[in-house]
Amino acid sequence: MSTPSPLTVTLSIFFRDPEKMEKAMDRYLEAHQIRGNLKKVVSAMMMRFVKIYTAIRLYNKVSFRDEAMQQSNSFYIKTYVITFCLTNIAVAFIQVVLYHRMFFVDPKRMRV
Repeated sequence: MSTPSPLTVTLSIFFRDPEKMEKAMDRYLEAHQIRGNLKKVVSAMMMRFVKIYTAIRLYNKVSFRDEAMQQSNSFYIKTYVITFCLTNIAVAFIQVVLYHRMFFVDPKRMRV
């Protein structure tokens, strides 16, 4: 080959070190495994959040129902206590009247 001026040739030699390539491939795979692990961790966390949410929702429903039942029962208990007290007072007065009549002594019939 002939040229009027001197010709310079740039030669670039690319060398790929097999050990470095293997390390780079390991890092790449490790990064993708981390991504996969992150997906697993996030999905597990979401499942736990859903379980916690459903448990809290069920607890709220049950506690609300129990609270309503307690209110209803408290009404019946108050009614029972009031009627029980009133009947006891009435029975006590009737007993006093009956005992008084049973042991009543007529001063006109007394013989001395």
